[in-house]
Amino acid sequence: MADLFTQPDLEAYLRQGTLDTESFARVQRVVSGWLRSATTLTEWPDPIPDDLFGWGLELAAIAYSNPEGLASEAVGATSATWERGRRAEILRAAREAYPAVTRGPLFSFPEPDWSWR
Repeated sequence: MADLFTQPDLEAYLRQGTLDTESFARVQRVVSGWLRSATTLTEWPDPIPDDLFGWGLELAAIAYSNPEGLASEAVGATSATWERGRRAEILRAAREAYPAVTRGPLFSFPEPDWSWR
């Protein structure tokens, strides 16, 4: 099964140097959960389509840099502001691009033969 993105992909996207393996694994699981729930995909396609790759990286950046989902944060003279609705926009786009597959019966059976009655 393919991964949405690799650790080097995320490190390059974040431009913050090396992530520890545990943090990367946690972020990857969070993003996979969000996108699997939105798309209902049970396995990622191989190769990963550009839309899933892009959404995955952007969601990973959100999960890594703002895990609490804050609107803004100030520490001393430094402040940061996040667009809180972006995660919802990405997941809405994923739902629309990969609509849930309506599953029918898993098996088909012939009509019963009642001629013996």
